[in-house]
Amino acid sequence: MVTPASVLVSFAAMLALMGITSTSWEFAIRDQVLPQLGMSLGTGFDDASRWRFILTAVAFAALSQIGPALMLFRAMRRLDQARIAVIKAREEADSLARYDPQSGLPSRRMLRDHMRKRLAVSTGISGYALLLIEIDRFKATTDLHGLQMGDKLLLEIANRMKRLLPPEAIASRVSGEEFAVFLPRPGKLEALGKMAQQMI
Repeated sequence: MVTPASVLVSFAAMLALMGITSTSWEFAIRDQVLPQLGMSLGTGFDDASRWRFILTAVAFAALSQIGPALMLFRAMRRLDQARIAVIKAREEADSLARYDPQSGLPSRRMLRDHMRKRLAVSTGISGYALLLIEIDRFKATTDLHGLQMGDKLLLEIANRMKRLLPPEAIASRVSGEEFAVFLPRPGKLEALGKMAQQMI
């Protein structure tokens, strides 16, 4: 994976290679190759001139790479931002599929999956109960007091369910004003009815 650090390392390696190549040419290779080709640079090229040539070559190489490096950094930043946005969108979509945004309770899909898993390994469990709870006059309440009041009512009922239900139970909002509660080891029906009344 390309990262800003790897780009900087590659840039530094390129400059180092350019410096080594230029130094080798000026102080080791040039004097052997040019005579073989019948070429000569003449006099006046002392060590100081050679070092100036090396530094100039490396400097021009560095300057020529600044523009492409900046463009690459910008493209990498945009790709990283796009990747983060995709991950966030996936997390939000997964959260919406698993939880009801208004009540914070598990969705119908999550309730169904939970029930299937529990029923598939139901050995040792003394029965299950599925409570279906509907809020009376919920639509009339929202029509009279507004949707914000309806949202507060849903949240209050959800908080009561979380507080009253045992840890192994799962409550879900399955439609606008309907809730479902799946309970292992439900106990007596009278106790279930009393608990349902306390929730609403």
